[in-house]
Amino acid sequence: MPSKYISRQELPASQQLKLVKREAKHLCKTNHKDRNHKFYLNLVSRKYGYENYDALLLKFKEELRNWQNKGRELCESRPADPLRSYYFVTMHDSFQYSYYSHWVAWDNEGYELRIPSQMNPAWVIEFVRESMREPLYIIHDMDEAFRWMWFWQGRALVDHDVITKKIKKFLLPSRSYSHPRLKLGFD
Repeated sequence: MPSKYISRQELPASQQLKLVKREAKHLCKTNHKDRNHKFYLNLVSRKYGYENYDALLLKFKEELRNWQNKGRELCESRPADPLRSYYFVTMHDSFQYSYYSHWVAWDNEGYELRIPSQMNPAWVIEFVRESMREPLYIIHDMDEAFRWMWFWQGRALVDHDVITKKIKKFLLPSRSYSHPRLKLGFD
């Protein structure tokens, strides 16, 4: 089966950007750097049908913004699926997260060990979306989880299978430093 030829203008802006940079670098070297690099970036961008390199860069940024926000509105308004189990997780900056948890044991230094709690999604939705009037994402797949963790952040009900695949140690007990420590007699 013959493959369909795709013109450069039909490629995503990210691929066009790579090609433009590669060609501009090659032109700059073959012409012994007689002009600055930006001149060649503009020259090649015009060949691709853009007014200049900045226009291509603007298209790339727009495509990136669209990709980052893909599915966001759906996740913000999605109802919970009664056949799924959810964890209530808040994603903060720098890939830091917190979650609703419960006590499971004490460690050997007297700190509480806690694990994430599966949540009643109806209660969380009512509390966050209706009482607090804040966004709450309901995450059902890995793409949504990736975008939420890196770009959207905030509160989410995350499907059990998704969060345990995305964060391997999620269900392991962890120390809670926000609860009082037991007095073990050797302090």
